[in-house]
Amino acid sequence: MRTEDKTEKLEALILLLETKKSYQEELLKAQFKSIQPINLIKSTFEELVNEPCFKEDMLDSTLSMVAGYFSKKIIFGASTNHPIKQAFGNLLQMGVTSFVSKYSEGLRHLVTNFINDIFPKKDKDETDKAK
Repeated sequence: MRTEDKTEKLEALILLLETKKSYQEELLKAQFKSIQPINLIKSTFEELVNEPCFKEDMLDSTLSMVAGYFSKKIIFGASTNHPIKQAFGNLLQMGVTSFVSKYSEGLRHLVTNFINDIFPKKDKDETDKAK
């Protein structure tokens, strides 16, 4: 009887160790999967996008680059074959991009106020009177 008791305990311990081993294997697989390069890039990108000021910074950067590009195209035209014109165009583009990037908050308020002056919002009282 004593041998059967030890055998049952040994079998239970073996079963427990096998369960522990399979659990640790699953953890190891999950850890390995998370350090694969594509998953690292994906998780980093998700963290970056979910950051609160990312969208605002991205919008400011995009607007500054677009403003620089269009200022170059407006001043120097679509194609410049002359190297000096190209150099001045690139300098103008970098300057406008830098200026818009540096003062993006102030420019945003300026444009917002300009748009609000052109298209004023109707007050609630005015809409009630119109009805």
